[in-house]
Amino acid sequence: MTEIEFDVERFAKEAEKWDNKYLEATINAVELYEDPREVASSIQKFLSPRYRYDFKAVNPYSKRIWMKELLTSFLEFRKGEVRWDDKLQEGTIACFLVTFIDAGWCFSVNNIQFDLNVAKQKIRNALTDLSFIACFEAACYKNEHWVTDGVRGKLVCFHCHALVWATSRSQLLRRRKQIKPRFAAVLGNKSGVRFDTLNAQEDLCQAIRYQAKMPLLGYRTYVNRRGRKNQVHAKLSLKTRYSLFVALQNYGLLDFWLSGGEGAQIIREARNSLKRHRRYRNRRPGVRHVRSQLGFSRLSRTSISG
Repeated sequence: MTEIEFDVERFAKEAEKWDNKYLEATINAVELYEDPREVASSIQKFLSPRYRYDFKAVNPYSKRIWMKELLTSFLEFRKGEVRWDDKLQEGTIACFLVTFIDAGWCFSVNNIQFDLNVAKQKIRNALTDLSFIACFEAACYKNEHWVTDGVRGKLVCFHCHALVWATSRSQLLRRRKQIKPRFAAVLGNKSGVRFDTLNAQEDLCQAIRYQAKMPLLGYRTYVNRRGRKNQVHAKLSLKTRYSLFVALQNYGLLDFWLSGGEGAQIIREARNSLKRHRRYRNRRPGVRHVRSQLGFSRLSRTSISG
């Protein structure tokens, strides 16, 4: 087994336990809040392994395929050249995980009006002439509310995680200074742009795995001793989870991804690899088997966390 194959398999396997927790919670939410006549159809269409080749954004089986292909494409991009680790150690490349948040991407969970195309263009403008692989996701807050066109509900904040690289650290730090004013911070934060340094190839792979994660947890805010608002992960109520499921179910998995520079080549190869998966649509178990495959029992119809 090559180093690339080992890395991909290991990283994919480690994410499966979180995928399973997401699937269990989402099935519970659908069973509780979906029209009873549509429950079986909804679970099968959007959450079952049978329909993983439709590559819906809410399907964890689709995500597993995509993450594996993306990691393979990323690692093979420098095959035959100096590896990612070598270039990082030589200082001929610098990498950051950049998180973008903007007040214009915040909505009430009951009235989400996110314009994905406009948001993606905002990221492209910020990262012009740089190499990057980026993905949008939605963060739900348990104790923060937002009003969208008169509709009040729990806050959903869309944001973007971008793996960004360039030939020097100074180039990226200059870009950070330029783009910070373009993104309006929320929840008392000083900035809507955060740069985290990545020092090794494994860090880069972990960043991609993080970008591809399913929306399992939400957030809860609190005020620390210095009077600043911080946030921690928190379990979502089934009602909020169902609202998010409905909002995202008709998006394609790849709709949320974008890229530039060398990242565009990596994404293109990964997308091309998905075509061969679509050619193998073998008979798959139906909705009644989704729970049994993962060892789920029928859970009580109550919120995970109030």
